[in-house]
Amino acid sequence: MACCASVQAQLAGLVHDETNGSLRVVSIDSATGNVAAGAGEVADCCRLGGGLVAADVAGERFFAIGVWSGGDNADQIGLFELAFDGSAVASQFLGAVPTGALEWDSLNARLITVSVPDFTSGLQLQSIDPTTGSIQNIGSATPDCCEILTGVSTIDPAGQRLFFAGRANGEADWAVYGVDLGTGEVNNAELLPSGHPGFMAFNPSLGTVDVLMQQTLSGGTQIIAVDVDNGGAIILAEHENSDCCHFELGQTPSLSEDGDSWWLSGRDSALQTSLVAMGSAGINAVTTTRAITSGYLLRAVVVNGETLSLDQIFRDRFEL
Repeated sequence: MACCASVQAQLAGLVHDETNGSLRVVSIDSATGNVAAGAGEVADCCRLGGGLVAADVAGERFFAIGVWSGGDNADQIGLFELAFDGSAVASQFLGAVPTGALEWDSLNARLITVSVPDFTSGLQLQSIDPTTGSIQNIGSATPDCCEILTGVSTIDPAGQRLFFAGRANGEADWAVYGVDLGTGEVNNAELLPSGHPGFMAFNPSLGTVDVLMQQTLSGGTQIIAVDVDNGGAIILAEHENSDCCHFELGQTPSLSEDGDSWWLSGRDSALQTSLVAMGSAGINAVTTTRAITSGYLLRAVVVNGETLSLDQIFRDRFEL
């Protein structure tokens, strides 16, 4: 895989520090996987809901929702804010745990989430004020929608739309659902091919929702581009991935600005926590893993990978 000099970048990663159970932001050397821990941490934290993590890239911060696992705030629900440089930590108490998604709406400086309190009242779109933790309903609940996969979601801030993976109650097939961020109305559902959705990202250059479909928890995957405005889907890439990777459902991925590569977290064949870069165009497109320093469970990583050049693929969206 040698073609060019390696691009060495310090990536911002949200991790659980397995030595003390804290939630913190670290810098990750993309060339080696070495981790340098920042000064700030959320102690006694947390039981995170799968995929309830979001990144405000322009504001250089992560958000996460979870429950304190100990200390004075044990069993309380919190919204945790951590700066990319690992220095600043803030938290707000929440009155409820959203169950389906967490995305940053950069247009309105708010977090977007969905709640599915039970099978009768349906899906409720909500906004969260990051400074107060206040949760507001957007529109009314949609009772005829649907089983959803927590954390498999993405946002189109300019178009004010949230997309998530779901399926009608009792159905076997998964689909990409779209929700209007102004009204809360579920306005489309585009069926996906067979398999299980694992990650999702909105591609603003093409106006598509790109979905990673897993056949099993490890092994073959496909990346599907879903045309959410006109309907239909095409296969962008297929990966045999016999040695890579065990993806954990809802771990926050990042799509490069040119749409050529995906960045996400997973585990290699030895179950070591790793950074994973996947080419998003072509059969058996490039897939590279980089094991990070042991003792850290990677929850999200801010990366870019604008150019997918074999030995140059680890690049970041925000350099520390």
